[in-house]
Amino acid sequence: MPYWVFVPVVAAIWLVVLGIREFRRKDHAWGMIDIVIAVSLLLIPIPSHSVTIDLPSQQP
Repeated sequence: MPYWVFVPVVAAIWLVVLGIREFRRKDHAWGMIDIVIAVSLLLIPIPSHSVTIDLPSQQP
């Protein structure tokens, strides 16, 4: 796998850590923002490869 696949995962882990820290500091708004951004980073689809299928044409 290319290295750029791991960059969003590392960023999301860092944002979760920041979010937990903000929740412990009783700053719920910033903690929630960090968690939401982390989840959205993890839900971004990562293209891996494309497959082309050529179907035969139907001739009557």
